[in-house]
Order: sequence, then structure tokens, then C-alpha cells
Amino acid sequence: LMVMHNCEYVATASTAFMEDFYAKLDKAIEAAKRGMAFIHVFSPCPTGWRFPPSKLIEVARKAVESNMVPLWEYSSQEGRIQFTHPVDNPLPVEAYLSLMGKYRHLDKEQLAHIQKGTDQRIERLRKFAGNQGEQAVEKAKKSQIA
Repeated sequence: LMVMHNCEYVATASTAFMEDFYAKLDKAIEAAKRGMAFIHVFSPCPTGWRFPPSKLIEVARKAVESNMVPLWEYSSQEGRIQFTHPVDNPLPVEAYLSLMGKYRHLDKEQLAHIQKGTDQRIERLRKFAGNQGEQAVEKAKKSQIA
């Protein structure tokens, strides 16, 4: 949504990948000099999600490694989305969800439904990221014709 509103910089970040987060903060600060910058930070809640605080980084990491929380960034100067922590062999979503008490009630069928939705969302994001180059070429061709 933020990409479609012409933000200078848009990214996702996770408390489990702080170096990635710091790099994105630096980029957002620079981009904010030209326009709006937005970072959506994923930070699990031990109390509300019912897991021990000592598992916070593990929960955050498995959210990314299961593709439930993909890490990516968009810069208007580069004009494309790129993954900053691509996950080619993701963990099953159950490996992430089973760490939290708030999801203990889910049965195999429900977990399969969540897995399917996660797989579809990451594939859609990958297609969107991959098609950007093709769309830019087509746009350039059309502007040369006009």
C-alpha cells in the first residue's frame, strides 16, 4: 500500500535481524529528506502471544524464516522491491506458530490453510518484485513512441 502511494522508501523489518533494520533506518532517514519513508517493524509480543520472553528472538526469526514475515525494501530511486533476507527453503509455518500459546488450538487442517495462504502471499510478492523490471521496460518503450 505504501509503495503505491509514492513513498520514497518503504521496508519491512524484524527485531530478529537488527543489522538489516539498522541499514533500513539509515536509508529511511535519507529518503525522508525527499519525501515520506515508512518501515513496518515486526516485533512479537510475549504477553499477548503467550510465549516466554526468552523466546522473543527465536519467534521473530522463525516468522521471517517461514515467509510469514518477508523482509524487503522499496526505494523510489531504484524503482523496485528487493528482498533483503530471501528465504528459498522456508520453515513450515507450524515451526513458527507452535512457539506461541495463542495458536495452540489450531489443527492440521487449519495449519495447512495458513501454510497455503503464506505460500500464495510470498509468491505474489515475488511476482510483483520480479515484474517491476519488465514493466519499467514497457513504460520506457511507450514513452519513446509517444
